[in-house]
Amino acid sequence: MKLTAHDICTATGGTLVQGSAETIFTAVTIDSRTASAGALFVPLPGTNTDGHAFLATAVQQGAAGFFFAEHLNPVLPEGAVAIRVRDPLTALQSLATWARTRSAARIIGIAGSNGKTTTKELMAQVFASQKKTWATPGNLNNHIGLPLTLLRAEADVEVMVLELGTSGAGELTTLCQIAQPHIGVITSIAEEHTETLKDLAGV
Repeated sequence: MKLTAHDICTATGGTLVQGSAETIFTAVTIDSRTASAGALFVPLPGTNTDGHAFLATAVQQGAAGFFFAEHLNPVLPEGAVAIRVRDPLTALQSLATWARTRSAARIIGIAGSNGKTTTKELMAQVFASQKKTWATPGNLNNHIGLPLTLLRAEADVEVMVLELGTSGAGELTTLCQIAQPHIGVITSIAEEHTETLKDLAGV
């Protein structure tokens, strides 16, 4: 999906502080090592480091621009669009939600304790025989992976088969708010992730 810097600021409430509003983005990444020409780099905090430390690396790899958190004051590498946002993860999710509302595709969301990936693959194969279909790559099914999946879909996709994974209370609600599926599929309900969901009723 192609987005301009102006689109991104509109979707996220971000502020363009460097670069042109007409810059076109054709990809979104959270990994500076895989940033390519036309990519938007979203710096997220990790266990041992923060993505903001790799803004320059992303630009050197070809990224056309990046988010940065308003509470930080990172060095902004030149030659790329810089968009200040309240929180990069929230901005990523907001951008995916915005892109979702502009897609004419029928959305199928698949949740469940077991069998999500297999069901997704089977359904995607069935739909692909008749419609241009996009399915969750691998297991990009959580609060980070789902937005990336939506933003990687081509504009003329007719059907999206999305895997919705959760390990904590309330997470599935967030994923559904982003994906806004027309059809929901629950493959199974079992005692999974009980360390956070406590029991079968929590699941």
